[in-house]
Amino acid sequence: MNKLAEPLNVATLIVVGVLYILYSGIVTFYTDVDESNNNIPEYVDLGLSVQWATCNVGASLPEEGGDKYCWGSTGTKTYTGTEVYLPLEYDAAHIAMGDGFRTPTRDEMYELCERCKWQLAKRNGVEGFKVTGPNGNYIFIPLLETDKEGVPVINYWSKENCGTSSEANAERAYCMYVEKERHGVSDRFCYKGSTVTSERINECYLRAVYAPIAEE
Repeated sequence: MNKLAEPLNVATLIVVGVLYILYSGIVTFYTDVDESNNNIPEYVDLGLSVQWATCNVGASLPEEGGDKYCWGSTGTKTYTGTEVYLPLEYDAAHIAMGDGFRTPTRDEMYELCERCKWQLAKRNGVEGFKVTGPNGNYIFIPLLETDKEGVPVINYWSKENCGTSSEANAERAYCMYVEKERHGVSDRFCYKGSTVTSERINECYLRAVYAPIAEE
């Protein structure tokens, strides 16, 4: 889990030429992002092991939410096998975006969290994060929901459940969580019961990766 820098108290702030927003006595900085909607690429090379999609699955702009899915569900069919990694035919990101695209693994999510610079940003009025890779390229992650305490958040499923190398876990799968002051990889319940045929729960967004060599 990565802990972001705490917001500065207004009394200690001295800034020239920096955009900020004041609320509840706290100043939060927002870094600049390109707000143009022209020629948005499908994916971006961040200098990591895989390339990351520019938008959520089902979205046409980086600040949009797109579609939400239960783990292992494409909307028309549901995975009931015992593999730890979701097969491509049940990967909603792969089905929606085509060849080369898929839902990221837990390690790929860790890599995004740990090797990139995360800065609070706004794109066309939507609050989120500018996530800049080692090579200077970036993607935008929007904060589109709130938790029980009203904290802005977004959660993304990985393609990996919490089982062993030989047997799937029938209850939980890994996900990337993004909150205003922290982000990382955790897990959450994906089935209501204890078997892979149980009712699915907890819909999350998907942010695909592009890895055509790995698909071959």
